[in-house]
Amino acid sequence: MKNKLILIISITSGIILTIILGFVPYQTGDLLGTQKWGYPIYWLSQAVYPSAPLEVSRLNLFFDCAIWIICFFLLIKLINFLIIRYKK
Repeated sequence: MKNKLILIISITSGIILTIILGFVPYQTGDLLGTQKWGYPIYWLSQAVYPSAPLEVSRLNLFFDCAIWIICFFLLIKLINFLIIRYKK
């Protein structure tokens, strides 16, 4: 039960953080004329011209979300370990 709760919290937090970080500009110097957003992997891009559509890279979005889910899972496990270890 406890691991299921940790997994649910990790998935929810990872998705929320991925969406929030979609507002962070991704600094790149490879293509002029495009803007990219997301961290650590950009997953949202737009060409710089009037009324250009936003493009979502689904694979980058999946990997970015997976990175944050794993980070949150490990962080929660570490906090639980430290609480149990130093509670004595």
